[in-house]
Amino acid sequence: MSQTVPGEVSGVVPIQGPLLIDAHVHLHSAHDPSQLLKAAAANGRKAAARMGLAKPVVGLIVVDMRGQDGFSRLRGGTWTVPGWEMGPMGDPISLMARSSEGETVLLFAGRQMATQERLEVLSLLSDQPVPDGLDLSETVRRVHAAGGLPVIPWGFGKWTGQRRDLLKGFLENTPYPVFLGDSGGRPAIDRAEILFGEAAGRGIWNLPGTDPLPLSWEERRAGECGFILRDGLPGDRPGEALRQYLAELAAQPELYGRRRSLPGCLVSQIGLRLPGLKPAGGAVVSRPA
Repeated sequence: MSQTVPGEVSGVVPIQGPLLIDAHVHLHSAHDPSQLLKAAAANGRKAAARMGLAKPVVGLIVVDMRGQDGFSRLRGGTWTVPGWEMGPMGDPISLMARSSEGETVLLFAGRQMATQERLEVLSLLSDQPVPDGLDLSETVRRVHAAGGLPVIPWGFGKWTGQRRDLLKGFLENTPYPVFLGDSGGRPAIDRAEILFGEAAGRGIWNLPGTDPLPLSWEERRAGECGFILRDGLPGDRPGEALRQYLAELAAQPELYGRRRSLPGCLVSQIGLRLPGLKPAGGAVVSRPA
């Protein structure tokens, strides 16, 4: 039976690695959080098996857009998640989910903003809001001021044309530490690897995530790709420890996951844009390309 567990679930017991962390997850109204967590645990096991890793723990960084409060609803116990117990872990940006079947999924807080240039910026491991509509440089500055780690994620159609040139110029001249974020929704034929490679040459690392779209079937993708922490995290304040670890990265962290097929990508993009489509679990909220 699911319940929200008061107090700390994990105490100070270290979270053993390997940890597979999906750095870009949404809890849209079209998603069933119970099924999303179940899918994340299963996807983590599959990815770990492909790499020969034993007993992985999956972590999801929940990046809430304006009008969303998925992480706070889970942490505060106001969102019932059948089959899962929830409990905080010593810092306000961490949460542990345990299933009745013995699965464990870690959840971390984050935010997502849309910039004036119609790019996206994530604020990882912070629950402090940053306004939409600011220019890219100011958005990144505000993320740092809010205690988050700024990530500019790949988005369908967003890293092309003038916006690609603008992004390249920003990465060449930014005074602020920043990351890029590959997406599990990026089709295999996309050539963004060039930009990721150029950024890595400047010490700008890639923190990928699945970025599930607001369609009911997209919840099954959670946990399919991300980065790996083989040494685990402390059990008392894991969110703060993860933030410090990422802020001090001196090399690209190990990645996991596979590129998405072009047909799979197109099916979701078409579904996202079909007017009036209402999959099970809630209405689709579209977002600008």
